[in-house]
Order: sequence, then structure tokens, then C-alpha cells
Amino acid sequence: MSPFRKVLVVAFISMTIAFFSLSSYIMYLYFGAYDVALSLQVAINNIGIKYSDSTHVSVLTNLTVDNPTSFLLKLVYLEEELYLNGKFLDKNALSYYSNPIELYRNTTISFEIPWVRADKVATGKDWLARIYIIVEGVPLFTGGARFTRFVSYQS
Repeated sequence: MSPFRKVLVVAFISMTIAFFSLSSYIMYLYFGAYDVALSLQVAINNIGIKYSDSTHVSVLTNLTVDNPTSFLLKLVYLEEELYLNGKFLDKNALSYYSNPIELYRNTTISFEIPWVRADKVATGKDWLARIYIIVEGVPLFTGGARFTRFVSYQS
């Protein structure tokens, strides 16, 4: 075999190995992002009412964000829209960009929607929350992945 042919064979084999290695890594990242999108769960542990005055209350929500994946995710933004008996109650948002919350298994976050009219929550039993979160650390999403979850709670 000529030296030129040996160089071509070695180059072809090297490029083939590099291609399959790169393809495997890209598939790992792709399926990792897919796994995070399917596995990231949000649940409401408790909803409490704190009276501010005779006409207004604060609605306190304890959320659990479950990250069962092997990726270290960081919560940088959280928004909650709260519905009571099918009617929109109020919403609030918190930004954690300066100090992100690391999401491990069952991370609990307390969230407050202040200054809600007390007569809106007097007869509430069926709660629904639309939770919108931005999470960093998801493969292939350098600016953070955005997720919306709908969570119900019976009081």
C-alpha cells in the first residue's frame, strides 16, 4: 500500500470516528433537553391566605419544583397566574437572575401574590395556577428554556 493511500485511509477513519463522536454528543444534548422538558414538574403544596387589612389579603403559595434529571438547573424567573373557581384572581412574577435558585429534587419555593381583594377569595375551593418559569442549564438552550405548567389545588 502506498504512503498516500495510507494517509487517506487514516484520515477517513479519523473523520469517521470524529463524526460519530460529535453526533453522539449532539444526540445526548438533544435527548437531555427533551428529558428536561418532559420531566420538570411543578406542584402546589399549600395555598394560604394572609390578611393585610379588612378588604385585602395576600395569597401565599408553596410550590415544589421537581428536577429528576441529571442536569443542574437554575430557576431564573417565575410567574404565577392564579385562578379561583375558574375566575382569574391575580398574578405576580419574581426574577432570580441575580441569584438563581438551583433546582434539585423537590425544591420548595414560597410565592406571594399581595394585595388581592378579600371578597374574591372568601368562597374559594378550586385553585388553578399557570406557572411560567425560565430555567438555565438545559442543554441547547443557552438563554434559558421557558416552560409553562398548569397546576390545580383543592382546599
